[in-house]
Amino acid sequence: MVIAGNKNGNRRTANIRSVGYSDLFVLSKEDLWEALKEYPEARRMLIEKGRQMLRKDNLLDDDEPTTERSTAAAIARVARTTC
Repeated sequence: MVIAGNKNGNRRTANIRSVGYSDLFVLSKEDLWEALKEYPEARRMLIEKGRQMLRKDNLLDDDEPTTERSTAAAIARVARTTC
């Protein structure tokens, strides 16, 4: 997820270990953002949760603007660099 002020940039930082058999599903960033267009409240909650997690690990630059526009600009930058 792209969150304005994230000091890690677009780096993923999650690890998962399965104790037993697991089915693995993948959701692309593009599909996630497309789905979140339909659910703006879920989008806001997901971004806020991400900000809280980054802040806890001191990986959030709180001086960075946190508006919807700045987050949308950060998403657009990542989309341009990953295509």
